[in-house]
Amino acid sequence: MTDSASSEPTPESAPPDGPVLPRSTGPGSDYRRRRRRDWIVAGAIAVVAALVAGTIYLTSDIRATASDTAPDFDAVAPMTTAPTALRQLWSQPTDPATGAATSAYGTVVTTDQHSVVGRDVATGQQRWKYERSNKQLCAVASNDVSIPAYDKPFVTPSADANRGLGIFAAYQTNGMCQELILLDPKTGERRYQRTSPNQTGGSVFYGDQWMGWMGPSRTEVYRYDLFRTVQLGEQPSPDQPGGATTGCTFTDAAVSDKIVATIEHCADKGNTAQLVINYTDPSNISDNNKDLKLDYNVMKHSPLAEIDTKSAQARILAVESDSEPKPAAGRVAVVVSQPEPQVIIYDSDGSEVARSRLDIPAESFGPDTPGKATPRLTIGDTSYSLIGSSLVATGTESMQQTVQVNPTTTTSSPQTDAVADRLGVGASSSAPKSNTETYSRTTPTVSWALTDVIGLPGVTSAPDSRGVTAGSTLLVPTRGGLAVVPREQGTVERTIAVNRAGNPARVDVRVVGNNVVELRGSSVAVLGS
Repeated sequence: MTDSASSEPTPESAPPDGPVLPRSTGPGSDYRRRRRRDWIVAGAIAVVAALVAGTIYLTSDIRATASDTAPDFDAVAPMTTAPTALRQLWSQPTDPATGAATSAYGTVVTTDQHSVVGRDVATGQQRWKYERSNKQLCAVASNDVSIPAYDKPFVTPSADANRGLGIFAAYQTNGMCQELILLDPKTGERRYQRTSPNQTGGSVFYGDQWMGWMGPSRTEVYRYDLFRTVQLGEQPSPDQPGGATTGCTFTDAAVSDKIVATIEHCADKGNTAQLVINYTDPSNISDNNKDLKLDYNVMKHSPLAEIDTKSAQARILAVESDSEPKPAAGRVAVVVSQPEPQVIIYDSDGSEVARSRLDIPAESFGPDTPGKATPRLTIGDTSYSLIGSSLVATGTESMQQTVQVNPTTTTSSPQTDAVADRLGVGASSSAPKSNTETYSRTTPTVSWALTDVIGLPGVTSAPDSRGVTAGSTLLVPTRGGLAVVPREQGTVERTIAVNRAGNPARVDVRVVGNNVVELRGSSVAVLGS
């Protein structure tokens, strides 16, 4: 036997264990291979889809949003007389960047970077909580300073008179404070929500059933249900000619039922503050006055007036509206810094109505901060504005205004002449009617100013015979405590001592039920008798 016949097969040439099956090459084998490959691909796609869906869910707004609501409760009765002494009942920290808010129904709201927490005013215990763990909270605010049962009800039937305007919160997305939500002050339930391209570094302002967000170069106005009616200034993506206004910064804003006023500083207007007056809801004005043929919408509008205040600084004290002369009109009270502190009343047609000196220090104005509206509180027919360390109260009075109208003629007929003869008023004439009409105009008027103040006041509620809250007494925050000030006189009757830890620079006061709430920036303190 030769060596080649007896040699063992090499590992490379060794056959596999068991019988060797011939490889299938028929058409059926190709189908089975393709089918197996399809199942493998489908399985891989399913796995990837599941991973993507899981990732989306784990990072989604749905998973990151938590809403812990509370049962409804009866609103607390308002304080009717100022207390003689106060002690601290409880306190809670709050995010100083977003602050805190209150509702006269009985809720105090504190915040952290992601959450809005509604607390029982009497105990400080959490009632409800709204959280967006994947988004930064930009702001929280409320204009529920009185209960409609004790204050004038909303004129809009759709507004819930048992809930006020609610607790407003704004969350940041894509570098803008664009996630807006309105929460029920009692239960924490979501009432309304929307998205809007609001700039960071902005502030909230209120008036009647309206609210707005003023950013450094863009301002928006919303109805009580967060329906946007006006966008002013710079547009993120202007799609219409005449829609965007660039080169201007906003340093103040205020709104009333018919008009919104802003203070703007524009590169092409020099170094003086410009007062700009617009309709609060231009489309509504246009719809109800077809003969005007206005081309108004949310982002394209022409101001009612653009006024050079001739002063480097200006602050809005109050905005008042009238339904006459049609389609709507209003007047704005502005305090200017130059040549000395003065209050100027402007009409929405751009004319100056009145001017008077205001006895506050010129340094009260401080530097202008784009996006930061003047702190302002309105109760009944009086607005309280914080100008530096001075509190300015602005009420209203009725002024008669006579305006020119186009003369019209009447058409005489035998029938109208006969009726006129029977009534003894003479025959109907085709002579022109009077070419003037007189209207009663609501005009803001400064009542008084108080210095050495560190925040906005709280107001006790004293309903008059109509059930309208006049606000009998103010609790004005000062370094020494709370000054008791009758709202009509603006003089300090006495001061209630309050010990504030850390001596906060700014303190805003709210009266909620029989408790006094102090918003101290990084904390909230609730005081009671």
